[in-house]
Amino acid sequence: MQNHTEVGIIIVEDNLHMRTSLIDYVSNADGFYVIGAYSSCEEMLENIKHKKPRVVLMDIDLEGMTGIEGVRILKQLSPKTDAIMVTVFENSDSVFKALKAGATGYLTKTIDSDYLILAIKECIAGGAPMSMKIARLVTSSFNRNPNNPLSLREIEILSA
Repeated sequence: MQNHTEVGIIIVEDNLHMRTSLIDYVSNADGFYVIGAYSSCEEMLENIKHKKPRVVLMDIDLEGMTGIEGVRILKQLSPKTDAIMVTVFENSDSVFKALKAGATGYLTKTIDSDYLILAIKECIAGGAPMSMKIARLVTSSFNRNPNNPLSLREIEILSA
């Protein structure tokens, strides 16, 4: 049962097992409730105006519209809603595209339930939660040689 002090969360995840796990994590945390859980961005966007979530947990690799495009549209429709990407992708291209589209945070699916809840709280408090590996990727991109003519993607390909 929702009360007025609980924070509403929407989950967008096409993998049923993962979606169910995320629902359980959020539903069992004090102060949060799941407003909706969808397998696609299209479904979420159809319902966003009526649901008014504080945070959306969004996968990237979805059928139809990608999570990155979904975040871009979400931020146009509901600018105050924060989006945290929860995905398997750990490459700089996905991370930077998601952040540029308006994602507030970026977590990998290997996180545990306690860290997920802390990340949501951090996001609500004004932070930008990221998995450790993602935070390192972001900070190292700012530390690269400014005289290097290669783009981040070119460096990533050469490093592979």
